[in-house]
Amino acid sequence: MAPNDFVKPVIAFKKEGKTNPDAGLIVPVAFVTQEGNYEKIPVDYFPPFGEIFVAGGYTDDIDNIFSESDLFKVHFYQEKEQRLESEAKYRTTTRHYNNLNVEPLSPLELNMILDVTELPSADSPYVTLEFNNKNIFLCDNETILGPFEMAKDDVGYKVRPSERVNLPGLRANHVYKFSYEISTDYDALEYFTVNGETRCYIKDFQKNYKHIACDQEDFISDEALLKWGAARELVEKREDRPSRKALKSWKEALQALSTELDSVDHSRRERLINLLNEIEVHDEFWDSALRRALLSNEAALENYVQKHESDLLGKELDFLKSKLDKEEANLRQQLHGLKQEKSELENEIAIARQNKNELEDKLLQDVEKKDEFLADKIKKSEKRITELTDTITQKTQELELTSNIEDLQKKATYYEEHIKELERKEKKLKDSRLPEALHDLKLNLEVIHGSFNQLSMQSSKDNQSINISTYEKDEFSPKDYINFLANYIEDHYKRDISFTSLVNYIVSIANNFLVVFAGSPGCGKTSTAYFLAEALGLSKETGTFLPISVARGWTSQRDILGYFNPLNSSFQPARTGLSQFLKPKAHLKETLRIALLDEANLSPIEHYWADFLPMCDEEVCHDIDFGGTPEDNISVGCSTRFIATINNDNTTERLSPRLIDRAPIIRFSEEPINPSQDNDIDFEESEIVSQALLFENFESMFKVPKTGAHFLQKEIDMLTEIAKKLSGRDGEGSQKIFLSHRKLASMKRYCTVARELFPNDNDPLDYAIAQFILPIIEGFGVNFGKRLISFREEIKTGYPFSHAILDEIIVRGERNHHSYSYFE
Repeated sequence: MAPNDFVKPVIAFKKEGKTNPDAGLIVPVAFVTQEGNYEKIPVDYFPPFGEIFVAGGYTDDIDNIFSESDLFKVHFYQEKEQRLESEAKYRTTTRHYNNLNVEPLSPLELNMILDVTELPSADSPYVTLEFNNKNIFLCDNETILGPFEMAKDDVGYKVRPSERVNLPGLRANHVYKFSYEISTDYDALEYFTVNGETRCYIKDFQKNYKHIACDQEDFISDEALLKWGAARELVEKREDRPSRKALKSWKEALQALSTELDSVDHSRRERLINLLNEIEVHDEFWDSALRRALLSNEAALENYVQKHESDLLGKELDFLKSKLDKEEANLRQQLHGLKQEKSELENEIAIARQNKNELEDKLLQDVEKKDEFLADKIKKSEKRITELTDTITQKTQELELTSNIEDLQKKATYYEEHIKELERKEKKLKDSRLPEALHDLKLNLEVIHGSFNQLSMQSSKDNQSINISTYEKDEFSPKDYINFLANYIEDHYKRDISFTSLVNYIVSIANNFLVVFAGSPGCGKTSTAYFLAEALGLSKETGTFLPISVARGWTSQRDILGYFNPLNSSFQPARTGLSQFLKPKAHLKETLRIALLDEANLSPIEHYWADFLPMCDEEVCHDIDFGGTPEDNISVGCSTRFIATINNDNTTERLSPRLIDRAPIIRFSEEPINPSQDNDIDFEESEIVSQALLFENFESMFKVPKTGAHFLQKEIDMLTEIAKKLSGRDGEGSQKIFLSHRKLASMKRYCTVARELFPNDNDPLDYAIAQFILPIIEGFGVNFGKRLISFREEIKTGYPFSHAILDEIIVRGERNHHSYSYFE
C-alpha cells in the first residue's frame, strides 16, 4: 500500500498519554463500509497492540477536540519506512490531504446509550452520571429517551433536549421515547469497547427512527415554560411581585385558554399552573424565574422597566437596608457569644495552670522515690551477677564440657540418622508382606468357612497369571484399601501421594468412563497413571492395563482401533493393540481394566476417540461396528476405563467443549518432583501386585448408583450461589457460564462417594468444583474478569483447592490482556 493510498475509514478513540508534544496513539474499533455499516476490527489487524500512530497534528486536531469517551472517524495509510516491531504498523497525519484524515461523527451517526436506574423528567432533569457529551440517549433497561445534551451546573449533571439535531416531526424542547426491545429487533444497536469499557451505541438514528415506533416526550424547563407563558402575553399584564389576587387571576387566565390547544400545550398549561402555586409560596423563586423570563423577551423587559421605574430603586434600597439590619443583629449576637466564650476559656486556663503546678510537685516526689528504689535494686542485681559468675566458672571447670561438646553433637546426629534408617527398613519389611499376608488370611478364612472361590488363570499372551480377589465390601473398608495403595506406591517408588489425592483419583475413575490428567510436561501425570494401575493389580502382561502413546495426525477410529479392509474382507487392527485389549478372555471381563491415552491431545481427542465419546454418558456395554462381519465388532465392557494425559502448550490441540462436559479434568501441580525420589522407573520390569479386586467389589466400594446420588443442603446452596455468579448480572456484558445437567449429575455422584472418604466436610465439593466447573472457564474482557473475581470471593472460605486454581486463572488472565482460560 502506497503512503498516500487511503483505505476505508475507521471509527476510533484516542488513547491517554502522548509520545511527544504533537503525536499520539488512537485505538480503532470498527471499519466503515461503503454501505455505511460497521465491521469490528480484530486486535492483530493493527499489530502489535491494535493501535494507530498519529505522526503529526495530534494536539490540535484530536487531543483538543475529542474527549477520552468520544468516537471519531479517521483515514490512515501504511508507512514503507523501516520500523521497530513494537511500533504501530499503520501511521497517519492529520495535516495531509486537505485535512480530511480526522473528522467528527455526524450528530446522529453513532450515539451513546447510557444506563440509568431512573429516567429523568422535565420536573427532575438531573442524572447521576459524569459525561459531558452531546446527543446521548438514556436507558433504564426498558425505555430509551433522547437525544440529550448533558452539562454540569451547581446542582449536578443536567440533561436537556439536544439542539444539534434536526429531525422532521420532532417538536422543540422534545425528545424521542421508544422501547429498548424494539431497537434490538431492528438491529439498531452497536457495542464497542472504549478504554476498557463495553458501551452501547444506537447507529444511524436519522434513518432508523423511521422504522422504530417512537413517541415524543416534552422536556421544557421551568424558565422555558415561563417564556412560553410570556409568548401568550401573560407576563406583561402582571406586576414584578404580584399579589395573591393577581396570581389567582393569572391562573384563571391560563385555565381559560382556548380548548383547541393540542395535548402538549394542555400539559404545559397544567405545569405552569403548578409552577404558579410554587411561586405563590416561594417569593425568591418568583424573582429569579420571572427575571429570566423577562430577560428572554426584550419587549416585555422594556415595558416592565417603564412601568416600574420609580419603584425599582426604592424597593432595592429597602431590601438592602433590611438585609443589613439582619446582618448587624446577627454579628452583635455572635460578638456577645465570643466574649462569653473568652471568659470561659480564661477560667479554664487558670484552672489548668493550677493543676499543672500540683502535677509537677507530685511527679517530682514520685521520681525521687523511684530513684531510691532503682538504686537499691541495681545494687542487689550486681551482687547476684557476681555470685552467678562464680558458680558458672566453678561448674564449667568441674564438668570440662567445653572441649567435648562438638564431638558429642556429631555422635548424636549419626545415631539419629542410623535409627531412622533402621526404622525405614523395618517398616518396609513389614509392609512388603502385607498383600501376601492379607491374601493368605483370606484363603484360610474361606477354607475354614467352606467358601473357597479363588481363580487362577493364564494370560493368552504372556502366560502371566493374575489372582482375582473375591473380597466382599464389608471385609475391609474403602479407607483401608486407599491406605494400602498409598503405602504400596511409597514403598516401591518413593513417591508420596497424599490420601486425599488417591481418594480423588480412585473415586473419579470408578464413576467416570474417562478421566483426564492435565498439567505441564514433567509434573507426574503419566507416572501417576502407571503407579495407580500397578497398585490396583493391573498390568500390561495380564491384559488389564494398556498404555497407548498418541501420535500427531490421528483423525479417526482406524488410527486407534483399526479398520475393515474390503479388499480382503478382513479386519486390520491398529498398532496400538486397543482392539485386542477390548476383546479380553472371559475371566478378564470380571476385573477393572484401564487403557492409558498418553499425550492424548497431540491430536483432537473427539476425532480419533469419537466411537467412545457417547459411552461417557451411558453405563452399559457398547458395541463398535467396523462395517465388516459381526465377529469383527468390539464390545466395550462396563469394567473398562480410560485415563488421558494432556499438556497445556502450543504443540497440542485444545479440548472441545463436548469432551470437557463429559469428563473430570484433574489438574496436576507444576511443582517439580523431589530430586530425592527415585524418578528412573522402568515400568516394563515393575513388580506386579498379586491381588486385583473384582470390578464388582471395586464398584461397590467407590461407585454410587444414579438413584442413590444426592447433594447435601449446604452443597446445593453453594452450587446455587456459584451458578448466580457465573451466569448472573455481576459481569453484565460478558460471556455467561452455564452448568449443564450432565456436569451436576457427575458432581452429585462424586460428592456422594467422596464425602465418606475425605477428612473434611468441604473437600468433596472443593475437588468437584476444581474438576468439573473450573475447566469450562473460557472468556475475555474486563467484565468477564469481574465475574470470575466474584466467583473467587464466593469460594474463598472453605474451598482452598479450587480457590487456588481459580486465583491462578485470574492472575494469568489479567497478564494476558483480560483473556481467561483454564487451559492456558
